[in-house]
Amino acid sequence: MHRTPATDNGQVRIATINRNYCWRGQGPNGKTSQIDLMLEWKGERTEYICEMKFSEHDFTIDKSYETELANKIDAFSNCKQHTKTHSIQLVMVTTDGVTPNEHSNDVNQEVVLDDLFT
Repeated sequence: MHRTPATDNGQVRIATINRNYCWRGQGPNGKTSQIDLMLEWKGERTEYICEMKFSEHDFTIDKSYETELANKIDAFSNCKQHTKTHSIQLVMVTTDGVTPNEHSNDVNQEVVLDDLFT
């Protein structure tokens, strides 16, 4: 996981988001999922699953929530809205970050509250 923005020669890259929306669907296992925010960046051929969580301290992902996140990724990767040539990245948007542990390995990037106001 990392919090640093992507850069080119020391300059911060700003993404052009082609599509964003809230998504609700059903995975191949029959379980339904809701994704707080989906962002598609065609320039990077990437779709970002953004999960928003508020907590007083670092947010801790437990085994149950890890399974829920995996279900969201699986459901979206098998839906018709997913562009099959795009990668899927999981982004956690939290108040103070995610506590690193054995259940947070699927998180690709973090955005914390301070990132939104700097």
